[in-house]
Amino acid sequence: MGTADLERDRIRSAVIKYKGLTLGEIVERVSKELNVKDYEVAKVIYKMVEDGEIRLVDPNEGFLNFLLYHSIWFLLVLVVIVGTIVSVLLNILPLRYFFGIIFVMYLPGATLTELVYPKKEDLSQLGRLAMGIGLSLALDPIVGLFLNYGPGIFVDTSLISLTLLTLAFSIGALFRKYSNYKLLKEVEKAEK
Repeated sequence: MGTADLERDRIRSAVIKYKGLTLGEIVERVSKELNVKDYEVAKVIYKMVEDGEIRLVDPNEGFLNFLLYHSIWFLLVLVVIVGTIVSVLLNILPLRYFFGIIFVMYLPGATLTELVYPKKEDLSQLGRLAMGIGLSLALDPIVGLFLNYGPGIFVDTSLISLTLLTLAFSIGALFRKYSNYKLLKEVEKAEK
Protein backbone atom coordinates (compact mmCIF):
# COMPACT_ATOMS: atom_id res chain seq x y z
CA MET A 1 0.00 0.00 0.00
CA GLY A 2 1.50 3.32 -1.12
CA THR A 3 1.53 6.67 0.62
CA ALA A 4 -1.21 7.94 -1.70
CA ASP A 5 -3.48 5.08 -0.60
CA LEU A 6 -2.75 5.79 3.06
CA GLU A 7 -3.56 9.46 2.52
CA ARG A 8 -6.87 8.56 0.81
CA ASP A 9 -7.79 6.22 3.68
CA ARG A 10 -6.99 8.96 6.18
CA ILE A 11 -9.19 11.44 4.27
CA ARG A 12 -11.93 8.81 3.86
CA SER A 13 -12.13 8.15 7.61
CA ALA A 14 -12.17 11.88 8.36
CA VAL A 15 -14.98 12.41 5.82
CA ILE A 16 -17.08 9.69 7.44
CA LYS A 17 -16.52 11.31 10.83
CA TYR A 18 -18.20 14.54 9.60
CA LYS A 19 -21.28 12.82 8.20
CA GLY A 20 -24.35 15.08 8.34
CA LEU A 21 -22.61 18.33 7.42
CA THR A 22 -22.78 20.10 4.08
CA LEU A 23 -20.26 19.21 1.41
CA GLY A 24 -18.45 22.53 1.78
CA GLU A 25 -18.19 22.14 5.55
CA ILE A 26 -16.81 18.61 5.22
CA VAL A 27 -14.17 19.68 2.70
CA GLU A 28 -13.18 22.68 4.82
CA ARG A 29 -12.93 20.75 8.10
CA VAL A 30 -11.12 17.71 6.69
CA SER A 31 -8.61 19.85 4.77
CA LYS A 32 -7.83 21.88 7.93
CA GLU A 33 -7.70 18.83 10.18
CA LEU A 34 -5.42 16.78 7.94
CA ASN A 35 -3.57 19.73 6.38
CA VAL A 36 -4.38 18.68 2.80
CA LYS A 37 -5.65 20.61 -0.19
CA ASP A 38 -9.39 21.08 -0.70
CA TYR A 39 -9.32 19.42 -4.11
CA GLU A 40 -7.74 16.28 -2.62
CA VAL A 41 -10.61 15.97 -0.16
CA ALA A 42 -13.11 16.65 -2.94
CA LYS A 43 -11.55 13.93 -5.11
CA VAL A 44 -11.84 11.39 -2.29
CA ILE A 45 -15.47 12.38 -1.63
CA TYR A 46 -16.25 12.08 -5.34
CA LYS A 47 -14.71 8.58 -5.40
CA MET A 48 -16.66 7.60 -2.27
CA VAL A 49 -19.93 8.74 -3.90
CA GLU A 50 -19.02 6.90 -7.09
CA ASP A 51 -18.28 3.70 -5.14
CA GLY A 52 -21.53 4.00 -3.18
CA GLU A 53 -19.84 4.43 0.20
CA ILE A 54 -21.63 7.70 0.87
CA ARG A 55 -24.58 9.51 -0.65
CA LEU A 56 -24.87 13.25 -1.10
CA VAL A 57 -28.33 14.60 -0.33
CA ASP A 58 -29.74 17.85 -1.62
CA PRO A 59 -30.88 19.77 1.48
CA ASN A 60 -33.44 21.63 -0.61
CA GLU A 61 -35.63 18.65 -1.50
CA GLY A 62 -38.66 20.10 0.27
CA PHE A 63 -42.00 21.30 -0.98
CA LEU A 64 -40.86 24.90 -1.51
CA ASN A 65 -38.01 23.73 -3.75
CA PHE A 66 -40.47 21.61 -5.72
CA LEU A 67 -42.86 24.54 -6.05
CA LEU A 68 -40.22 26.99 -7.27
CA TYR A 69 -38.24 24.73 -9.58
CA HIS A 70 -40.57 21.96 -10.73
CA SER A 71 -44.03 23.55 -10.74
CA ILE A 72 -43.81 26.62 -12.90
CA TRP A 73 -47.23 25.69 -14.32
CA PHE A 74 -48.81 26.27 -10.88
CA LEU A 75 -47.26 29.72 -10.62
CA LEU A 76 -48.55 30.54 -14.12
CA VAL A 77 -52.04 29.41 -13.10
CA LEU A 78 -51.86 31.80 -10.16
CA VAL A 79 -50.69 34.63 -12.44
CA VAL A 80 -53.61 34.08 -14.81
CA ILE A 81 -56.10 33.91 -11.92
CA VAL A 82 -54.76 37.10 -10.35
CA GLY A 83 -54.60 38.80 -13.75
CA THR A 84 -58.20 37.87 -14.43
CA ILE A 85 -59.43 39.09 -11.06
CA VAL A 86 -57.54 42.39 -11.33
CA SER A 87 -58.63 43.03 -14.91
CA VAL A 88 -62.28 42.33 -14.02
CA LEU A 89 -62.19 44.50 -10.89
CA LEU A 90 -60.46 47.39 -12.67
CA ASN A 91 -62.44 46.80 -15.88
CA ILE A 92 -59.40 46.93 -18.16
CA LEU A 93 -61.00 45.55 -21.32
CA PRO A 94 -57.99 44.33 -23.34
CA LEU A 95 -56.55 42.52 -20.31
CA ARG A 96 -59.99 41.32 -19.32
CA TYR A 97 -60.49 39.70 -22.73
CA PHE A 98 -56.98 38.23 -22.77
CA PHE A 99 -57.07 36.75 -19.27
CA GLY A 100 -60.76 35.92 -19.48
CA ILE A 101 -60.38 33.73 -22.55
CA ILE A 102 -57.54 31.77 -20.95
CA PHE A 103 -59.35 31.67 -17.61
CA VAL A 104 -62.67 30.39 -18.96
CA MET A 105 -61.69 28.40 -22.04
CA TYR A 106 -58.54 26.65 -20.82
CA LEU A 107 -57.65 26.86 -17.13
CA PRO A 108 -60.38 24.77 -15.43
CA GLY A 109 -59.87 21.88 -17.84
CA ALA A 110 -56.09 22.18 -17.84
CA THR A 111 -55.90 22.01 -14.05
CA LEU A 112 -58.28 19.03 -14.01
CA THR A 113 -56.05 17.36 -16.61
CA GLU A 114 -53.01 17.98 -14.41
CA LEU A 115 -54.92 16.48 -11.47
CA VAL A 116 -55.92 13.34 -13.38
CA TYR A 117 -52.60 12.90 -15.24
CA PRO A 118 -49.89 14.17 -12.87
CA LYS A 119 -46.92 12.46 -14.56
CA LYS A 120 -45.33 14.11 -17.55
CA GLU A 121 -45.24 10.85 -19.50
CA ASP A 122 -48.95 10.14 -18.93
CA LEU A 123 -50.07 12.48 -21.69
CA SER A 124 -48.38 14.45 -24.47
CA GLN A 125 -48.36 18.26 -24.46
CA LEU A 126 -50.80 18.33 -27.38
CA GLY A 127 -53.06 15.90 -25.53
CA ARG A 128 -52.92 18.11 -22.44
CA LEU A 129 -53.85 21.17 -24.51
CA ALA A 130 -56.75 19.38 -26.19
CA MET A 131 -58.03 17.94 -22.90
CA GLY A 132 -57.66 21.32 -21.21
CA ILE A 133 -59.85 23.03 -23.78
CA GLY A 134 -62.33 20.16 -24.02
CA LEU A 135 -62.75 19.76 -20.28
CA SER A 136 -63.11 23.51 -19.83
CA LEU A 137 -65.88 23.55 -22.40
CA ALA A 138 -67.56 20.76 -20.43
CA LEU A 139 -66.98 22.22 -16.94
CA ASP A 140 -68.10 25.80 -17.64
CA PRO A 141 -71.74 24.88 -18.41
CA ILE A 142 -71.87 22.66 -15.32
CA VAL A 143 -70.68 25.57 -13.18
CA GLY A 144 -73.25 27.78 -14.91
CA LEU A 145 -75.98 25.24 -14.18
CA PHE A 146 -75.15 25.23 -10.47
CA LEU A 147 -75.00 29.03 -10.44
CA ASN A 148 -78.37 29.24 -12.17
CA TYR A 149 -80.01 27.31 -9.34
CA GLY A 150 -78.02 29.19 -6.71
CA PRO A 151 -77.09 32.86 -6.53
CA GLY A 152 -77.50 33.46 -10.27
CA ILE A 153 -75.13 33.80 -13.20
CA PHE A 154 -73.29 37.10 -12.86
CA VAL A 155 -69.71 38.13 -13.59
CA ASP A 156 -68.80 38.10 -9.90
CA THR A 157 -70.36 34.72 -9.11
CA SER A 158 -68.88 33.17 -12.25
CA LEU A 159 -65.46 34.58 -11.43
CA ILE A 160 -65.58 33.34 -7.84
CA SER A 161 -66.85 29.87 -8.70
CA LEU A 162 -64.40 29.29 -11.56
CA THR A 163 -61.55 30.62 -9.41
CA LEU A 164 -62.40 28.24 -6.57
CA LEU A 165 -62.81 25.31 -8.97
CA THR A 166 -59.52 26.05 -10.73
CA LEU A 167 -57.66 26.54 -7.45
CA ALA A 168 -59.06 23.29 -6.06
CA PHE A 169 -57.97 21.34 -9.15
CA SER A 170 -54.54 22.99 -9.30
CA ILE A 171 -53.77 22.51 -5.59
CA GLY A 172 -54.84 18.87 -5.85
CA ALA A 173 -52.65 18.44 -8.93
CA LEU A 174 -49.74 20.14 -7.18
CA PHE A 175 -49.87 17.72 -4.26
CA ARG A 176 -50.23 14.70 -6.57
CA LYS A 177 -47.23 15.86 -8.59
CA TYR A 178 -45.25 16.45 -5.40
CA SER A 179 -46.01 12.95 -4.12
CA ASN A 180 -44.85 11.52 -7.46
CA TYR A 181 -41.72 13.68 -7.27
CA LYS A 182 -40.93 12.39 -3.75
CA LEU A 183 -41.55 8.81 -4.86
CA LEU A 184 -39.21 9.28 -7.83
CA LYS A 185 -36.52 10.68 -5.51
CA GLU A 186 -36.92 7.68 -3.18
CA VAL A 187 -36.54 5.28 -6.11
CA GLU A 188 -33.40 7.11 -7.23
CA LYS A 189 -31.98 6.88 -3.69
CA ALA A 190 -32.78 3.17 -3.52
CA GLU A 191 -31.06 2.51 -6.84
CA LYS A 192 -27.83 4.11 -5.61
